[in-house]
Amino acid sequence: MHRGGKNGFFDQLIRYAVHYSKKARRDGLRGTGRSVGGRERELTPQYGLLRAATGVSVLGDGLAAGAVPLLAHALTNHAFLIGMTRFLLQVPAVFGLWIGANSDRHDARSTMVVSDLARGALLLAFGLALLFAHPPLLALFATALALGLFNIVFFTAAQQATPVILPNHLLARGNGQIEALRSALGEFVGPPIGASLFGVSRSVPFLGDAATFFGSAVLLGRLKPIPPQPKPKRRLREEVREGARFALRQPALRTTILFVAATAFCQSMVFAIQVLYFKDLLGYSDAQYGIAYAVAGIGNVVGSLLAERVIGRFGAGASLFVAALMAALTYASISAHLAGWLVILIFVVEATFLGFGLVANLTIRQLKTPTEYRGRVSGFARTVIYSSSAIGALAGGAVADATTVRTACLVAGLLGVAAALAFAPSIRRNLSKAKLATPLLSDG
Repeated sequence: MHRGGKNGFFDQLIRYAVHYSKKARRDGLRGTGRSVGGRERELTPQYGLLRAATGVSVLGDGLAAGAVPLLAHALTNHAFLIGMTRFLLQVPAVFGLWIGANSDRHDARSTMVVSDLARGALLLAFGLALLFAHPPLLALFATALALGLFNIVFFTAAQQATPVILPNHLLARGNGQIEALRSALGEFVGPPIGASLFGVSRSVPFLGDAATFFGSAVLLGRLKPIPPQPKPKRRLREEVREGARFALRQPALRTTILFVAATAFCQSMVFAIQVLYFKDLLGYSDAQYGIAYAVAGIGNVVGSLLAERVIGRFGAGASLFVAALMAALTYASISAHLAGWLVILIFVVEATFLGFGLVANLTIRQLKTPTEYRGRVSGFARTVIYSSSAIGALAGGAVADATTVRTACLVAGLLGVAAALAFAPSIRRNLSKAKLATPLLSDG
C-alpha cells in the first residue's frame, strides 16, 4: 500500500463520522453506539452480551439437536414415540402464562442465569448417565420434559429483556441478528458436529450442551439488572388472566399468535418425523443426517439476516404471511419421491422463509406489547404456539404410523396452505404497516 493515500483515508473517515453523526441526530438513533449520550453508549455492550450468551448456548443446542433424534431413533422405530420426544420438549408451554406472569415480577437477567444453570445441570446428569449406563427411552422423555420447561422460562425472560436493551426501531435488526446467530450455530454448525460425535459416544453432545449452558450463564451474569416495572402486587392468577385478556383483545397480537400457532402445528408435523424421512426413506447415515440438517440451517441464517430489509419493505404482517404460505408449500412438495439433494434444497427454502417469518413474529409482539405486559404476553404466546406445535408433533407421528411419512408431509402442507388462506383477511386488516405503526393500546 502506498503512503500517499493516508490523508485521503482520514478525510474519508472524517466524512463518514460527520455523516453518521448527522444521521443519528436526524433519525433519533438510540442504543447503537453512534450517539454520545450516557445511556445510549450502554445499550450496545448490553446487547452484545445477550447476543454472545445466545451464541454460546445455541451452539450446544445444535449439538443436542443433531443427537436427540438419533438417540430416539436408536431406542425406537415407532414414529409416534419419536414424535413424543418433540412433544415433551414443547408441552411445558402450557405453563407459559404462569411463567410469563412470574417473569414480569422478577429481574430478567437473574431468571435467565438460573434457567441456564438448571439446564446445564440437567444435561450434565443425562450425559453422565449415557456415559456410564444405558438409560431407557423414558429417561430421554423425562429429560426432554424438564429441558422444555426451563427453555420456556429462559426464552420468556430473554424476549422480555430485548425490548429493554434495544429501542423499538432497532428491534427488527436486533432480533434478526440473534436469530441469525441462533440459526448459524444451532442449525448449521452444531447439528453435524453433534451427529458425528453421537457416532463416537452418545454422551458427548449432551455434555457439550451442558458446558455451553454454564458458559452462557457466566456471560449473562455480566448483564446489568433488568428489573420488572414497578406495579402493585396482586395475585398471580389475576395477572395471568389480565395478560391473556390483553393479548386476545389486541387484534395485532391475537392474529399473530393464532396464525403462528397454526403454522407451528404444520411445521412440527414434519420435523417430528424428519429423522425417519432422511434415515428410512433416503437411507442416510447418522453423519449424513447431521450434514443435511446443517445445510438446511443455512436458510435460517439467510432469512434472519434478510429480515430487517424484507420487513422494512413489505411490512411484518406481509412477511409473516408469505413465510408461512411458502413453508406449507415446501412440506407438500417433499411428499413426492425426490432425490436427497432436492429434498435438502427444499428444506433450505423452507428455512429461509421461516427465518424472516420468525423475526417478523417477534417484532410484531414486541412492538404491540407495553413493557408491563411483555412477560405475560410472551408467556401466553408460547403457551398457544408451543402447545399447538407439541400437538402437531404427535399428529405427525400418528399420521406417519397410520399411513406413510410422505403422506404425513402432504397433510401438513395442505393444512398449512388452508391456514394461510383462512388468516389472510385478518392479516391484511390487523397487521398492515399502518396498523403496526399506531401507538400501543392499553388494556381497557
